[in-house]
Amino acid sequence: MNARSIRRLDGRREDSPAPRPRPASEHAVVALQRTIGNAAVARMLARAPAALPAGATHLAEYRQWAVGLRELAELAKPAVSVSDIADANLWLAQVVAMLETARGIGDRLDLHEESFLVHGGALESEYGAAEAELPELVRPVMERARATGAAIGALATSGVNAFSIAAANAAAEPALMPLEQVTEWRRYATRLHALATTFTTLGVQDAAAACQDAALAMLQARSVASARATWRAGNAIETTVAGAKNPKRARSAVDDIFADAGWSGRQTVETVTNDKGVEVEQINDWCGMFVAAGMFRGAGLDKDLRKAFAHTDNVYDFFNYTARNDDRTPLSIWADGRWWLVSEYHQQKGSPRTWMQEGSIDLARIRPGDVALIRHKGTKPVKAVANHIVMVESFDLATGRLVTVEGNVHEGIRPDAGGAAVRDADGGLANAAAVRDSSVAHIRDMHDTTTKTPASTGGVGPYHERGAKTVFGVGRPSLVDFEDHEYAKQPVPKGLATLSPDEIRRKGMGMLLQTPSVMDAAHSS
Repeated sequence: MNARSIRRLDGRREDSPAPRPRPASEHAVVALQRTIGNAAVARMLARAPAALPAGATHLAEYRQWAVGLRELAELAKPAVSVSDIADANLWLAQVVAMLETARGIGDRLDLHEESFLVHGGALESEYGAAEAELPELVRPVMERARATGAAIGALATSGVNAFSIAAANAAAEPALMPLEQVTEWRRYATRLHALATTFTTLGVQDAAAACQDAALAMLQARSVASARATWRAGNAIETTVAGAKNPKRARSAVDDIFADAGWSGRQTVETVTNDKGVEVEQINDWCGMFVAAGMFRGAGLDKDLRKAFAHTDNVYDFFNYTARNDDRTPLSIWADGRWWLVSEYHQQKGSPRTWMQEGSIDLARIRPGDVALIRHKGTKPVKAVANHIVMVESFDLATGRLVTVEGNVHEGIRPDAGGAAVRDADGGLANAAAVRDSSVAHIRDMHDTTTKTPASTGGVGPYHERGAKTVFGVGRPSLVDFEDHEYAKQPVPKGLATLSPDEIRRKGMGMLLQTPSVMDAAHSS
């Protein structure tokens, strides 16, 4: 038995995909030059040895880019803070650019397979050395990326939890990472995820998952900060029906919520049938608008997805990829030059929406910025899946204390003139109410399986917590939900799969597409 036949690897592919085409090296080199500089790239190219026999493509790529990978492996893990990830972005940009440039190397398994196709004993040791060195270069870098992502996500989540508006020692809101930095990190994390199909056994998938989750945690933290700011201001109080109908009425904080939720430029009125069977007019329910506005203002939620939070049924459909109202929860997305099912595209990008429902809610998976559906009496209401839509403001796993920040509620934890929770003479949280429905906070003890929503006290007396029975479900968006995309209401027919939204409109089939949303408070009067 010859030496080549007994060389083994300690890992195997779970599947056997078709050989990957070599990347456009000119484009990759330009991208790398922009990231690490012309001199560094020139140094790598200058060290490339003589040409190899035909078929030795992976080894040729390794010879060309091994120097860059070695230099990458020497970079230290970047420092991060809850308010600044600029250095981490710079580091991750270098990592992603180098791996994208070197993706022609493939995984060590590609080198191993190629070594059996390229004859010549002189290359045996070089292939073996490359197979051995590649994991030593890439895996430590991926571990640093994973650890950096985990650290950033933990900082964002713990930073928000530490300043809960319901805490006795609540302090001022922490300065969180700017949205521009978070968006930059999200883009690099998404590109890293795309590399996992090339470097299949080198830890790229785990690193990308941690970096993507960090991006989502930061976006959720910023959503909470925005919703808290609205709560602290204390002026998100709905107007009267007559006021909503008055075009000369001064603009209010709730008008801005309606606009930033993509609903309308100002508060609107609806006609409903009350418990006595009488039709009455009221301000449109805006609990979900409060949540959507916070996500849009703080984290850049796609404008076209904001109406998914207009009703409890829509929220349920959004997180479960279903559509009772397909203009609010569309099922198809235009991305990467084709139409996808939204669920398929999110999965392909490594960031599916998640949903946990009563009976299977894993408390360890709840974090600030999640969206919860509430059943006040612990049972399904007659005409909807739940009664109320809220944002998780903070969560303490040890105590099970889930604090939510909400809109369109009559009584609960309200802010004082300084933006802190109103408390009684003994320092306990007080139940409070504005003149009409407003923004409040509530506490739900997820270890209490019996307590439901208590009877109204008219906004007086001590505050009483609710129990886990009132929480019907908890959802988390996808990273893709914070990107700008166009959507179609239903699965797009195969014959139209590569037609852009504009091409579909020109063919007179615009009815297939979701109605784009351009509404926001900045452009409303």
